[in-house]
Amino acid sequence: MEKEKASLLSSISSLTSEARAFKQHTSADKAIRYEVRTAALALADVLEHPVEQALRIIFESAPPLFALRIAFEAGFLNQLGDGRTQTADSLSKISGADRTLIARIFRILTASKMVDEVDVDTYAANDLTRALLKPGIGDANTHGCDNVNPIFTKLPDYLNQTSWVNPDTYTMGPHVFTWGKPLYKRLQSEPSKSALFNKIMSGFKQNRENWVDIFPFEEKQKELSGHGVSADQGGVAGPDARAADEGDESKGVGRVEGLCDRDYGA
Repeated sequence: MEKEKASLLSSISSLTSEARAFKQHTSADKAIRYEVRTAALALADVLEHPVEQALRIIFESAPPLFALRIAFEAGFLNQLGDGRTQTADSLSKISGADRTLIARIFRILTASKMVDEVDVDTYAANDLTRALLKPGIGDANTHGCDNVNPIFTKLPDYLNQTSWVNPDTYTMGPHVFTWGKPLYKRLQSEPSKSALFNKIMSGFKQNRENWVDIFPFEEKQKELSGHGVSADQGGVAGPDARAADEGDESKGVGRVEGLCDRDYGA
């Protein structure tokens, strides 16, 4: 068995090197990388027993998000942004937080590969850390934990009360059930949450590929024969909708923008 294990590890190591080189190739766009990554995840799933996989999904999905939320709120993660390593003790002195608590939070972050542990209770930023510190990305974590996750928590109650009917109205959906009003109405009435949401949208625009460059828009548009509609669903989608209209293939395509501040039925 040791021989088989060594052979597998050697093969995976070689594949990792090839995948790293593949990712750096200029022609490996997001769609291609996603396809290869899906195959790599399928390989990881093969090595796990179904019960182990089920328990991991149940118990390991939420803790990394909330550990990250705490690390942002307490300022732990930002201390790694300048490239210097930090220990649980040094972070305790900087923040005033209990060093044991810091070590426990970072145990989750390092297990999730969001931070590297380079020595016992000693932490350093990696590529994922630097990505999380980009404008808007950490704000997305805050928004998700504080505003989105509570909706998922209440979703079983909502669906039970609606006799398990698929939500089809914006004004009576899960967000209203949880928070009392639709998302964009809530943002209009709560400036701090609106500012946070706008930071997220700006961050997404800066840090992602445009879907027009990924989705086979021209091919799909020809199938529609000029009868399609491009819609700005709010926030970051507007520039994409406009970009999609710039080519000759988009002639005859209607565009609807600014849906986020109206109560539409869908």
